[in-house]
Amino acid sequence: MSAPSTVEERLISIAMGILGRRGGRAKSAKKAKAVRENGKKGGRPPGRPNSNLNPNPSMMALYQRRHRARVKAAKKAK
Repeated sequence: MSAPSTVEERLISIAMGILGRRGGRAKSAKKAKAVRENGKKGGRPPGRPNSNLNPNPSMMALYQRRHRARVKAAKKAK
């Protein structure tokens, strides 16, 4: 996308940015309820770093340690 060349285009661009931010903050009552219920269950589960993005080595090491601990705990529980 190119930079706005006229004052009118710049104003339109600013207005669209404001509207987009407002829309991004919007939450329905259903979403708010779902968030509260998920929070009671412990929240969002830890995710695996995206391997396509060359993850930070320290984050990858943290993921691997957690994974090994989960595997070890699962074996112990059997």
